[in-house]
Amino acid sequence: MSLKDYKTVAEIVEIASKVMALLIGGAWAIFGFRVLRRRERADAELKKLTLEMRDLELSEHKHGADISKLDAETRKLTLEEVKLRGQAAVHVAIAASCRRAHDQSGFYIFANVTLTNSGTHDTRIKWQGEPAPFSVRPVRFPPNEPPRFDAAALELRVRQTRNPNEDAVSHVVRASASERLAFVAHIASPGVYLLAFRGAVDESERKASSEAGAILPTSWTAQEYLIVDETQAPTIGASA
Repeated sequence: MSLKDYKTVAEIVEIASKVMALLIGGAWAIFGFRVLRRRERADAELKKLTLEMRDLELSEHKHGADISKLDAETRKLTLEEVKLRGQAAVHVAIAASCRRAHDQSGFYIFANVTLTNSGTHDTRIKWQGEPAPFSVRPVRFPPNEPPRFDAAALELRVRQTRNPNEDAVSHVVRASASERLAFVAHIASPGVYLLAFRGAVDESERKASSEAGAILPTSWTAQEYLIVDETQAPTIGASA
């Protein structure tokens, strides 16, 4: 091979190398361009995601604040509703005993009526304009029949504390408090007696409670049977 041929081959190799370099450079440029585009796209996506996360955090914070505000308003409403719908709840208890009259004219029945208000509101029990709240009825027991209450009841009214000669108008039973009323009745003969109490709830109070969604009863009541035994009843004034 002549020098000229070697020169020709060298030129071909040089040209091929340049072409190869251009191809590699072009491929690398294209690859770099694609990588750059992907990176730019990734950066844009990252920025977008960051903004979305920030907006979401702000939204959650605002939503949390709204929920806290709603919870507070709900609690306030619940308390107001409970307060509004609170009502009185009166339990009536009768404790009675009997004593023989000192002149042997019969017996005395002594009764204490305790009114306990376990509710959240005070309540007024009306006496004036209502039937007598306390009654004593003799009971008759026919064989194999229900009890009979044929005889008229002995009715007793509530008296004023300052002036027992006058009837009381009403009593207020405070929430979580008690009131005690005292009654005494004279009966002529021993036997079984039905003691009954009825305290009427003031109508204006029932109306206000009804408008608030709480229904009060028309009255607070209790009943108790008492056995008057002439062999067991001690005599008033007798020494123990």
